[in-house]
Amino acid sequence: VERDINGKDINGKNVIVLSVDCDKHDDIASKFGVDGFPTIRLLSSGDKSVEYESARVASKIEEFVDNVTKDL
Repeated sequence: VERDINGKDINGKNVIVLSVDCDKHDDIASKFGVDGFPTIRLLSSGDKSVEYESARVASKIEEFVDNVTKDL
């Protein structure tokens, strides 16, 4: 799924998908409240972070990104 949306332009925003091993980088997990795996979060400029909690399919993730980034 991540490959399907990585680099895609959604709502005028270029989406970059990153994967973080939070077992090795517990500081990042703590900063963004990751306490289970897998976790998908949308990060925008600064430290704004919104957790995605729906199906792991490209169309739903694209819809989520579109909704969250409308005002950015």
